[in-house]
Amino acid sequence: MHASLPFFCPIDDLEALALAYAPMATGRPLRFYAHLSPTLQARYSGDGMRIAQIVDALLGNAFCHTSSGKITLSAQIEYADSGKPVLRCRVFDSGDGIDAKARARIFDSAAPARTDGKGRVLANCARDCATMGGTLTLDSIAGMGSVFTATVPLIPFHPFDPPRDTRAAAMPRNTVAFILCHEPDMEQRLIETLQLRGWSPRAMASLDAAIHALRTMRPPAFVLVNDDYRRDAAQRLHAAGAVPVIRTASEGPRHPAACGEGCLEVTEYSHRALLEAIDIAMKHRATDFSRIDMSPGNSGVSRSLHNTSTPYA
Repeated sequence: MHASLPFFCPIDDLEALALAYAPMATGRPLRFYAHLSPTLQARYSGDGMRIAQIVDALLGNAFCHTSSGKITLSAQIEYADSGKPVLRCRVFDSGDGIDAKARARIFDSAAPARTDGKGRVLANCARDCATMGGTLTLDSIAGMGSVFTATVPLIPFHPFDPPRDTRAAAMPRNTVAFILCHEPDMEQRLIETLQLRGWSPRAMASLDAAIHALRTMRPPAFVLVNDDYRRDAAQRLHAAGAVPVIRTASEGPRHPAACGEGCLEVTEYSHRALLEAIDIAMKHRATDFSRIDMSPGNSGVSRSLHNTSTPYA
């Protein structure tokens, strides 16, 4: 690792990979998760391109050998005993798994190459991790799935400081946000993301519990729900508390879009898209979102503001 390596923001490359692989789960009995910690939003010095190539190869391997079940990309920054940051990326799949004989040779660059040219991909990944001062390990049980874990030491640029274009412009008095999500790791990532921006997230145990809280307690600033719950559930939440509801979905749009009265929908694979949706929800709390121009660059400006065909009265 050399200090002359360029600075990069790990979240950018990893979210780009997640967005690229997400369509491969569409129409299949397969769920793809990307649990990317907010710690990845800082800038570090390292070989970001090579790291992205390694994660790309691990995801490609997972999708190749998993026809149903679940694939999960998770990543976070941890700190070694020396205090230096280490990027840890894990790719889990519930696919074919790898038997003991194959595991013993999977990172062996001297093993015979397969005719499809992919035989040495994982060995090359292990070599690249070692070149950067890191490791690549495998845990697998034949017929039950695999977990590849890559670790790479990085050099910090500065302590975490969210890019200005992703910060909330001004926090409202009410900073409470309800979160409704079945997946524990995703729930934790959403909690950390909101806390980092000054929100006070509260995880709800169920849809009924959230609706009851909305009807009987001081309403939150907004409700965040994932696609464990259908769109009609999001609309029920809005009706119960008359607060904006943001639904993140694996097949959601890359920029916020209206999905019913008082509800927005956005991809779950982009933290910037989520923050954009929150910003729009806070600016237009009592507005029909279908009438808001949410195209990139407009930041939720009312369509009427762009209508110049009728002069002012």
